[in-house]
Amino acid sequence: MEFTQDQIRGAGKNKRIWTDEEDMKLIEALLDLHNTGLYNADRGFKPGHVTAIEKILAITLPHSYLKEDPHIKSRMKTLKTHFDAVHDMLHGPNTSGFGYDNLNHCVVAEKSMWDAYLQSHKNAATFKDKPFPFYKDLCTIFGKHRVTGNDAETAADVMEKLDKEWMDKENENENDDVGDGLDDIDTSISFMQSPTIGKTNEVSSKNKKKRKYQSVAESLCEIVKQSLTLISSYIKSSTERLSQAIEDASINELKIRLHEELMKLPSLNKTDRAKALVQIGRDRDLIQIFFTLDEDMKEELVKTVIS
Repeated sequence: MEFTQDQIRGAGKNKRIWTDEEDMKLIEALLDLHNTGLYNADRGFKPGHVTAIEKILAITLPHSYLKEDPHIKSRMKTLKTHFDAVHDMLHGPNTSGFGYDNLNHCVVAEKSMWDAYLQSHKNAATFKDKPFPFYKDLCTIFGKHRVTGNDAETAADVMEKLDKEWMDKENENENDDVGDGLDDIDTSISFMQSPTIGKTNEVSSKNKKKRKYQSVAESLCEIVKQSLTLISSYIKSSTERLSQAIEDASINELKIRLHEELMKLPSLNKTDRAKALVQIGRDRDLIQIFFTLDEDMKEELVKTVIS
């Protein structure tokens, strides 16, 4: 479908409704940049990556008139916002009831869990019972940046929090012990005055101290429980990222070898090799299949892909 310059704008100057195909091509372009490593930085992409995406989309979507500013930058910002919201539901603290349905490509949870979560996260209603098919790909694109963002709480942070809570409780207990000593003096005086009153005050003091220790123990248990939940979520997220990184490294190695293999096919000209490099290189399954074939079958696969 072709768009004119006027049609790509909505009611506002920069507003544009993206189609599913356009989203798919944008994410494919981002994955290509990520996998080639040319625009990668420690916390996302290097400057110039949006310009590179505009050039890619000019080839893959030649009649969409998508420009770096405002279309591509705005859509990337929206996708990042959506990814963060879904990521928080799946990996945030106290959200163990949420999961991702790989078949239907959506976030799933019990109704009670949704109702409780939406009370404090109203924007998450967008993802209830609605597909978000690009989540796995966005994990690859934004994952590293997401881990080093605001939600990254290390084990050292947890231990520091525990130490602070413990010291606060210790200080509170020391103050209470001073108070208990005064209570003991008062009790002794009262005991000399009346045996019955002395015994009553002694029991009351012991009960008060017992309740105090119980309260401290319950608070510490809750702190440990929350910390273990946080650490468990962090370990799970780290394991998933490590697995993804290993897979990405393997695919990147195949992409480097892809050009060398295409050069060995004498019937291909430069244009055919360039097309095959882009089309096969962006499909993980296709590039793996390519390297399992003999030269004759590789040549037939390339012709099929670029036709």
